Amino acid sequence: FVEIFSPLALEQGGLPYIRLQASDGVSAMALLPDGRLAVGTVDSAVDMFAPVSLTPSSATSPRATLVALAPASGGVVQGLVPVENGLAVGTVSGHVDIFDEETLITGGVPTLSLVASGDVFAMAMLASGVAVGGDRGLIDLYCP
Repeated sequence: FVEIFSPLALEQGGLPYIRLQASDGVSAMALLPDGRLAVGTVDSAVDMFAPVSLTPSSATSPRATLVALAPASGGVVQGLVPVENGLAVGTVSGHVDIFDEETLITGGVPTLSLVASGDVFAMAMLASGVAVGGDRGLIDLYCP
């Protein structure tokens, strides 16, 4: 599950006001600029949730995913970073898959797959690209 807490609950404690059902154990998350939530899982999937599912009115029942993405490389999803017109997905199999905006809407496989220096453990958005850190102590920098 992905549980979302209200600002008041974050300050004072309390229960989540919405719970989203992911397809498997959650290993990474990213919020896209348009409000969609990308959730990476331990079974090599990325579940996309529509912005409407993040409102308190949908708190009564978990929402199904808007679309599911399948990284070509397989492996646990360790990093998700919004990129210009798409999403970069890093997996422990040592790949960074790029999904374009059309694929984020329709679902499916990546439009581009990059090979990292090792297993991907962390990712960060840069001003003009993506930084990818892995198990070999190296940081790969990808620029558009």
